[in-house]
Formats: sequence, C-alpha cells, structure tokens
Amino acid sequence: MGDSKHLVIPFLLGIQPASRRSGRFIFSITLNLQTMLQQHSIKARQERINNMCVKTYLEILGYGAIVSHRGYAIFPSPFREEGTLYVDYRTNKARLNTGRQIGGVLDLASTLFKVPKATILNNIVQYRIDLLMDRCGDRQGAIW
Repeated sequence: MGDSKHLVIPFLLGIQPASRRSGRFIFSITLNLQTMLQQHSIKARQERINNMCVKTYLEILGYGAIVSHRGYAIFPSPFREEGTLYVDYRTNKARLNTGRQIGGVLDLASTLFKVPKATILNNIVQYRIDLLMDRCGDRQGAIW
C-alpha cells in the first residue's frame, strides 16, 4: 500500500517506470525534449510568417491593390463576401470592410484556402509563402 502512493505522483508528473529491479522502480522522464523544441519552433514559424507583409502576399497571389497609400492598402475582397479588404501597415493585419478581422499572412492564407495553419506550414510552396520569403523576408523588407 505504501508503494502505491509513490507510484501516483510520478505518474501525474508524466514520469513512467523504466525498469523494475528488486522491487524498486527506476523512473525516467517521458517528456521528449525534441517534441517540445519542435512545438516551440512551430509557434515561432507561425509568428514569423504572420509578421510578413500582407500587402506583398496579396500581390503575389494576384490581387491588385485598388488604393495604396502610405499607411494602408485596399484590395478587392478575395472571399465570397462583397466588399473590400483593408491592410493596415502599422499593424500589418488585414480586415474586411464589414469589420471582420482576418489577421496576418498565415491567418489570411488559412482563411483564404480553408486549411489549417499546420497544413500551410508543411507546404509553404503550394501556398506561395516561399515567394513572400524571397521578396521581403519580414515586415521591414516590405515595399509600401
């Protein structure tokens, strides 16, 4: 009975017994450091792509700006909804004239192509993100 108390706490912490010798357990941590680093790098990749220039991405996809001024650009809506898509340079986010917030490049691509962000990250060539990386790399390289 006393041994079961000692088994519960390691189990809750994600520690599993590695082997059993002479009635004693040797515990090993089951957290995989590579998995943790990979998840962190996925989040960093998402943030990096979302911070790229939305205006340049729309131009790569073939959408021409109706109006392009120093602080914003207006595009025809790429969605079924009628209206316009505003891209604010200061925030580098897109929104529809109806008030619906779209977000950065990755958010826009996910909404436009109706696929999860992970799918886009796994195939950046299909969604033309590679061309965006070549053109500006990040928001500071965007041409306004």
